[in-house]
Amino acid sequence: MNINSWLRQQLSKWLAFSEQPARKQRRPGTRPWVEILEDRTVPAGVPLLSSLPSAPASLFLDFSGHYESQWGAYRNAQVAPFDMDGNPASISSAENQVILNVWRYVAEDFAPFNVNVTTVRPGNFNNTEAIAIGAEVNNWYPGSANGGISYPGSGGYTSFVFTGETLFDVGRLANTISHEAGHGYGLEHQSVINSNGTVANPYNPGTIDWTPIMGDNLQTDRHTWYVGRWTYKDDKGHVVVGSGNQDDVAILRGKLGVRPDLNTGEYGASTPLDRSGNQLSGKGVIESLSDSDWFKFTTAGGPVNLTVVTGSTELAYASNAANYGGSRYAVPGANLDVKVRLLSASGTEVATPYLGGLGANVSANLSAGEYYLVVESAAARAGDLGLYTIFGSAPAQAALPATATLIGPSGTISSHTPTFSWNAAANASWYHLQISNSSSGQNVFDQWMQNTTSYTVTNSLASGSYSFMVQTYGNGQYGGWSTGMSFVVQDSAPATATLIGPSGTISSHTPTFSWNAAANASWYHLQISNSSSGQIVFDQWMANTTSYTVTNSLASGSYSFKVQTYGNGQYGGWSTGMSFVIQDSAPGTATLIGPSGTISSQTPTFSWNAAANADWYYISVYNRASGKYVISLWLYKSTSYTASSPLTTGSYSFSVLTYGNGQYGTWSAWMNFDIS
Repeated sequence: MNINSWLRQQLSKWLAFSEQPARKQRRPGTRPWVEILEDRTVPAGVPLLSSLPSAPASLFLDFSGHYESQWGAYRNAQVAPFDMDGNPASISSAENQVILNVWRYVAEDFAPFNVNVTTVRPGNFNNTEAIAIGAEVNNWYPGSANGGISYPGSGGYTSFVFTGETLFDVGRLANTISHEAGHGYGLEHQSVINSNGTVANPYNPGTIDWTPIMGDNLQTDRHTWYVGRWTYKDDKGHVVVGSGNQDDVAILRGKLGVRPDLNTGEYGASTPLDRSGNQLSGKGVIESLSDSDWFKFTTAGGPVNLTVVTGSTELAYASNAANYGGSRYAVPGANLDVKVRLLSASGTEVATPYLGGLGANVSANLSAGEYYLVVESAAARAGDLGLYTIFGSAPAQAALPATATLIGPSGTISSHTPTFSWNAAANASWYHLQISNSSSGQNVFDQWMQNTTSYTVTNSLASGSYSFMVQTYGNGQYGGWSTGMSFVVQDSAPATATLIGPSGTISSHTPTFSWNAAANASWYHLQISNSSSGQIVFDQWMANTTSYTVTNSLASGSYSFKVQTYGNGQYGGWSTGMSFVIQDSAPGTATLIGPSGTISSQTPTFSWNAAANADWYYISVYNRASGKYVISLWLYKSTSYTASSPLTTGSYSFSVLTYGNGQYGTWSAWMNFDIS
């Protein structure tokens, strides 16, 4: 006997009472290789169903057939495509209805958890538990009479549910799927244990009308998750009684998380029932025994009738009496056993509900006003959780006025008599404007006004922080207050000054500084800095002026200045700085007088006009024949010079350079003369 045959034989022995492999059997940690059978018939038209597409985990119900070359100790593990009529190539309307109802049952079982029960094949199987549903092929599994097979915790294995053993009964088929999925998520069997600790029944059969999902999965009555004694098989195939109780819901929550709550359990944040004329409807999920879903509705007064049907959130399905039996108010597959309360706006219970099996109905003749319907679990068992639908009627009130949407003012404003505005609200004929000082909390304006969406206050608001809101009224009813809008009244800050001058190079040591008047500015702060040393040489505020002439002489050098504004109790910004240089004027150019032409004196007198800003004059006489300078000297504040030594006869030229204020001027034009 080869090793695979021996393993198959041993596993068959271990499964003598259960579809479940031994608890401690070793299994791979990754999903086994799935072979693609090119000749496999995949049925067309499997309905695409998803219970919670946003959930991070998925439970994939695979009705298209499945094959694995190696499944634990078994080779060629396979189920055929789901088929009730001998035509596996397509899904008939009857098959479609069975798949839809099976999906409804299983979605109900897993409704309290954050998992998507789906018939849509996932792009990958990360965080996905898969259940293959169909007829066993080639008798590969000797324990198929149990209805299904799975590994506790799955370890990447697809679970199998065999339609031949469930006889296509929706209840049996769905219960077996949820049972095997429970194993995949780590649950063991709910069992009956004798007082002496021995196993009375490894599959808890429940009561006459209820069975644990992890008990006898082939029962057709109501199945729910449970807290009870449990068993598993050891590595020798022996049934072992587990320690304490197995809390199915707690374990599944640990694996999958809790489904996001559709409705709050709070009086002040109740969900409005949907209304169409006099018809009311709603839906929800009770995810825990402590969950409390609050719904609110209004009535004009008169008969009110509300029914809570458990097991579905499809209004058309839940409200169809053919889908639930007698007065049970529960669609097939329902798990939730509800408790309902009908309360007035003050919280007083105003009617006694009829608890029809799992669902409930409440009827009363009510006066006009607002009421609350509270849906909770009866909490008889840990698994009394699941979906529900509300439908019924209550005379509709005239429409409540909508809430106003504020437009303004907002942010910081300068007007002390602003205009307050809002959008017109449907069904509103009056608006209640309330303005409050945010610092003191006092209302500074509180007035109703008719058929208007704006109001300009006539009493000036002091500078400060405020908020305002608007309430509506119409059809004899008060609407809600708008969301508040905040604003600050603050006189406009002064603008920034724009500098005019001085700029560039100037010669004045007491320049006038000027700038343009800035809006809202009543004071100007002039600051002058020496650019070389960085020191501030002038720093002064001055009122209502746009120029200032310094009285203390500024030394020659580089400077910059800037101006800051102040007004309406606020500082404005500093202007952009402007640079300038103080530099005394350079000396002018001397204008020559003579000699010129032909002269006879060999000791001529050279003369020129005085040049502006010139203290020194440099005279240069050039012998054009010899190419030599014969006179070159500086003269202080003199505009003439007589040669001290006779010049030889010949041709000459002379020119004068100026110097003053620490700067050289330019040479004069040359003047020619001849000595004969």
